Amino acid sequence: MMRIAALEEQKSLRDLAGLTRLCDDVAWCDSQTLASTTEPAVIVGLWLFDQAGPARKLIDARAEAGLTTIIVPRFKTGDLKVVLKTPTSVRLKAGEYDEFQWDDDTGVNVGGQTLIDSSLHKGQWGSVAGMGETVLAFRAHEAAGWTVLCTAAVTSKKFGVDVEAQRWLLTEIVNRTAESSPAPASAPNEDNVQPVASVDELLAGNNEQAPAVVLAVALNDGNREVEIVSNTLSRIGFELSDDDIQSTLSRMADHTTDELEWALRQSGFGAYLRRGRSVLAEGGVE
Repeated sequence: MMRIAALEEQKSLRDLAGLTRLCDDVAWCDSQTLASTTEPAVIVGLWLFDQAGPARKLIDARAEAGLTTIIVPRFKTGDLKVVLKTPTSVRLKAGEYDEFQWDDDTGVNVGGQTLIDSSLHKGQWGSVAGMGETVLAFRAHEAAGWTVLCTAAVTSKKFGVDVEAQRWLLTEIVNRTAESSPAPASAPNEDNVQPVASVDELLAGNNEQAPAVVLAVALNDGNREVEIVSNTLSRIGFELSDDDIQSTLSRMADHTTDELEWALRQSGFGAYLRRGRSVLAEGGVE
């Protein structure tokens, strides 16, 4: 049984019109849910160009969690090196083809209008001889999940498309990534998380998000609501997921605002405290 996850906001795009007939079930999710759902995720490539920041955040979160992300047409021409965090250029170029060769020489009767030009040789799973790559897979390290760029119209529903060839291609990508992917990272069991003895200990620990979260709580006079903390962090230039915020808050013992501010200054974050106050004052404290 093949189950796929995809972005709810892309559900109406014609590029994904054929997705539901290729697999047993499609879970349509918002971007926050999709970042951690364990099913292979399918997203439309235009999103990487039109909303590069959110796209990079989602792809990176899934890769670090050991999860597979499959990027399908449509695309624009350009370099996706920054969005995909690849060590070298991954340039998309215009180029129409009706079929291509899988890396075991199997002919795949699925066409496309974009090709990949990259020196990443290890993950070149599909290509058109003399033109370029059609399917490129990448992961930053052995423990990371796969990000697969597929320029063939694997999820479209245009007239004359070979549905069985589409199903074979999607299944092959999913199976190949599953065979070589690590087990997805488990979410921490919050019931077993114990608060640290003091905020100083929290700031001195290995939690890189802790100073930012403590700062936001202090700026909000001790308010620990995740939504408010997240909003404050965004306004002062930090972007953390709600899960990261909640994880840090669960380790914070009760402290007064004065105690939080004192600990921040003692740990070298006094300048951030002053800057945060200034930014909130200029925009109006919510």
